[in-house]
Amino acid sequence: MNTLNDTLAIERDRCSLLVRDFTRIGSAGAFGAALLREAVGQADAAVRTGETDSMHRALAALQRYTELSPTADTAQAAIGMVPRSPRAPAPRPALCAPAQRYLQAA
Repeated sequence: MNTLNDTLAIERDRCSLLVRDFTRIGSAGAFGAALLREAVGQADAAVRTGETDSMHRALAALQRYTELSPTADTAQAAIGMVPRSPRAPAPRPALCAPAQRYLQAA
């Protein structure tokens, strides 16, 4: 059975490896690497203080990060982009009665 400290150490090590992966893909991964470094730093601070609430928050933050897919386009994977179909244009809002009368008169 893993304790909170053990689980946090495992996640911290995993995220430290992710920092390396994000850094390796260049400028596309720089923002992700910075976020990961911040999360790892918060986890370290939580362990130093020993506050269980902050340790739980740090663990939850670290667990949100996922590995880069080796088959994914690295630029898209780094910024979390998923190819999507184009959105349909939003419907135009209905005109108020005075505007409708103005347009009909013109």
